[in-house]
Amino acid sequence: MERLRFWIALSILFVTLIVTPSWASTYYIRADGTAANKAAATGPETDPAACMTITTHNGETFSPGDIIIVSGLGGVLRTTAWKVPSDGTSGSLIEYRGSNNAIISGGTFITGFTQYSGNIYYKSVTAPPGRCWYNETIELISASGPPEDLDLY
Repeated sequence: MERLRFWIALSILFVTLIVTPSWASTYYIRADGTAANKAAATGPETDPAACMTITTHNGETFSPGDIIIVSGLGGVLRTTAWKVPSDGTSGSLIEYRGSNNAIISGGTFITGFTQYSGNIYYKSVTAPPGRCWYNETIELISASGPPEDLDLY
């Protein structure tokens, strides 16, 4: 009976070692990260120097089993160029996790609107956005003026 327990325990250990990638690493992304590459972006997420930006992330390759923590500590991650540069495998994925209320935004934060009248504000922009977040809802925007100088109302 002891011999059977030994072989069962050894089999479980063997399967665990094969299924769990021991080479997997954890990397960190922050909006204000300054790590030059993934080797320097191993955390902690509280240190911007130990976190990479999305631009740095996009230039790296990752291995099956790697975990990428996207942190909200450095502010909103604003990009339209987010990409997943590597593939995992069916048994060993590359996992992305959010931490500290991470926000990834493809939009541009626009400030400096001028009051036109009552509750109407305007802002000149160089390209028509089409949509705008207002009070946590997407609103369609009408744009007027020549393409190089659009006013939002």
